[in-house]
Amino acid sequence: MSKPILANPPRTTRLAQVHTAILWAVLLIGGLAPSPLLAQVNELASYAAPNSNAIIFFNVNVVMKSSLASSNEWKENFDKAYASGLVAVPPTTASVMISSDLDVSSWKSFVTTAVFDLNEPFGLSVINRQYNGIPDSIGDKSALLLSQGVYVVQASDRRAAVISTGNRQVVSRWLHTAAQPSNSSLSKYLQAAAERTKISDIVLAIDLDSAFPDVVIESKLKSSEVFGKLSEADRKGAAKVLQTLKGLTLEVIVKQEADARLVVDFGSDVASSPLAAKGKELLIEVLSDAGLMVDDLESWNGRSEGNKYILQGKLSGDGIRKVMRLINLPIGNFVTSEKSLSAGASESQVAYTTQQYFRSIQKVMSQIDEITKRDDVAISRYAKWFSNWADEIDSLPILNVDPTLLEFSQKLSESFRQCSDAIAGIRIQAGARGAQVWNGIGEYYMWTNEQSNVRNAMRKEEQARGVTSARGIYREIQNGLQDVRRIMVDKYKLEF
Repeated sequence: MSKPILANPPRTTRLAQVHTAILWAVLLIGGLAPSPLLAQVNELASYAAPNSNAIIFFNVNVVMKSSLASSNEWKENFDKAYASGLVAVPPTTASVMISSDLDVSSWKSFVTTAVFDLNEPFGLSVINRQYNGIPDSIGDKSALLLSQGVYVVQASDRRAAVISTGNRQVVSRWLHTAAQPSNSSLSKYLQAAAERTKISDIVLAIDLDSAFPDVVIESKLKSSEVFGKLSEADRKGAAKVLQTLKGLTLEVIVKQEADARLVVDFGSDVASSPLAAKGKELLIEVLSDAGLMVDDLESWNGRSEGNKYILQGKLSGDGIRKVMRLINLPIGNFVTSEKSLSAGASESQVAYTTQQYFRSIQKVMSQIDEITKRDDVAISRYAKWFSNWADEIDSLPILNVDPTLLEFSQKLSESFRQCSDAIAGIRIQAGARGAQVWNGIGEYYMWTNEQSNVRNAMRKEEQARGVTSARGIYREIQNGLQDVRRIMVDKYKLEF
């Protein structure tokens, strides 16, 4: 359960709130020059996935020039951070757009796209050396089909476009649409979010219009720890507003710190509804149920403002990483520079690439280590991140990586997905999953049906057993990682 917002916060807290409010007020009235990303935002948005309902814009150049980046030596250590999985974009990236058509009930993507604008020219041959794909040409664009069914397209000498499908016809039509930026396929909500790049360095938006049936919203409120204890009238009032949900937009401005603002948009007034007092608690509960909790939200301040509910606060480095991984990139760590590839030329190429691959796995493991130190209830709030980490490992380049390590990583990603399902209270057996869907509505994480009380009780029991099971799976993973590490060190005489 989240901590209540203090009616009379300490003076230091009030000063921090005032500082943040002034920063956003200045930016909202145009107190700063437009971001360099704005000039390119329409071009980037034109590469959005067909039927996109989620999008991220990340102005890497601006963030890397910030005081926060300087004090943490992000720029100096960018290559190392990238190699270890700390950041998900190539070191040569100037800005990136990621989009997806998400099934928000299960957080599964149908098609995901990413467009990287780079600071220097690149060629597909560099990427092909990492993934050993099949060269192709689509229209007048050079392309590369990767083994995992992903197309990488050289959109220009400094722009790489990626789409998570091996269907050549779909890729061709996607590129044709991207060539006509004025015909954006983005919804009005996502188009409005894209405009926020005028003042924000990172923008994440999810269009949630008509995403959830009324009966599911009403049922969720009945079983909610936040709203379940309120009167039926208050629940109906909250449900009436939630049924007009339009979407949510997260903006991050990186200066001395990362100041963030999460806006949940509705089609009706929030201030006069029960959501005005309980909005933060409900949002944290929903994210926790979804297994997508970001710890920073606990300390943020919430308020209602017209048709919006707004949370503001600081975003940590771990929070930024989680935001950037809410939509998994269709391609894993890759480099676009011959210089980066040649870094391993003085040693065995297999030894070097295996070492980098192992470090990417270690970075994921370090994040999970922090989660597994918490109690069982807390762990259940992060179920979906295990699945995201599995996808991240699956998308890493595998060319010239030691076969023993690749075999381990395959088992690793399968184990992460088992942990995700177990922690979420879902029986691991594939045949049991059909029972988790009611009338076509996925209810793995967020939503339940009219039998919510009974099913929620059953699910809590499943979660308790699932967390215990996940801890056992993770111990096996840790032991396996140490075994593989010893094998790699002995084989290549390098530190892993």
